[in-house]
Amino acid sequence: MQRAYDGINGKTVVKLEDVELVYNSEIGTVTALAQVNLDIQEGEFICVMGPSGCGKSTLLNIISGFMQPTDGQALMNGRPIEGPDWQRGVVFQSPPLYPWLTIKENVNFGLRMRNIPEKEREAITAEYLEIVGPADFKTIDMPGPAPVPAPAPWK
Repeated sequence: MQRAYDGINGKTVVKLEDVELVYNSEIGTVTALAQVNLDIQEGEFICVMGPSGCGKSTLLNIISGFMQPTDGQALMNGRPIEGPDWQRGVVFQSPPLYPWLTIKENVNFGLRMRNIPEKEREAITAEYLEIVGPADFKTIDMPGPAPVPAPAPWK
């Protein structure tokens, strides 16, 4: 298959080889994915589209490390994906902020989970908060999850 874009250097970062995911449900055995093969190259942007229930979320959950395939293999940089990892980001449909933390603490959370030293965490957090808004923005308490309205192009 000819690619329209071969990434930055043609290096495959994520590779799925004959990935399948089968599970048991109340209605019997369900095949969520069957023999999926996919190469995602460095610098490449992809979009996964399809009808509800076709396996999009299952595919993304395998790539992110939240699920393991029942057959085949999912690789990142040639190594099996065995669980969530800081090298793969996931953007959820609902904003994944912790309402009991301040904005600064939310920004700092992932760095703390990676055991980045406190001084370095503080510097990185300050840098990113400066990029996105005023310096005092970081101390505002989160009021709780606010719904994000979807655009309504038909209006």
